[in-house]
Amino acid sequence: MSAALAIAACALAALSGVPGLFLPRESRAGERLACAVIAASGALGMAAAALALASPPARGISLPWAVPGGAFEVRVDGLSAMFLGQIFFISTVGAIYGLGYWPQFEHPANGRKLRLFYGLLTAGMGLLVVARNGVLFLAGWEVMALCAFLTITTEDDSRRPAASTSTRTASTPPAPQVPPSSCSRSRASVSRPA
Repeated sequence: MSAALAIAACALAALSGVPGLFLPRESRAGERLACAVIAASGALGMAAAALALASPPARGISLPWAVPGGAFEVRVDGLSAMFLGQIFFISTVGAIYGLGYWPQFEHPANGRKLRLFYGLLTAGMGLLVVARNGVLFLAGWEVMALCAFLTITTEDDSRRPAASTSTRTASTPPAPQVPPSSCSRSRASVSRPA
């Protein structure tokens, strides 16, 4: 039961940003709908985690999969339940916070992009912790990594990060140099048995 809830939570999170793609860019309906769907997926994910912690399942879901070397195997054990609960709780809180931090009407060019990849990122992380097959684990990893990158590039038109990095680099003193003679002396003093 907890594995089915976890898969439903991942699927719901993955689809959370899709309806906003079909709504006007300036509309707040898309961001609110994405937040509501992420919150629903968060409730399912946290319920899956709580259910797995309360009564650990003996088996998960195992379905045949046409991928070479792969089977669709998912299970929520105690360790994955701990991570699953945190992933979906933080994603839900982050989506609610995002309504005020990155409102759609202030960012019509990239607000939809942020919400689409945020939901996919949540789904990838959720799949990552419940996967029991190497190919499925790698699929979750790739979704997570790509969507994390694409979520960060939401602010790709900003010049602030590059400017602050160059300022930090210019103000950081260079690392102290160790003279080569001190290194050779320490090696020479080590006696080796014959």
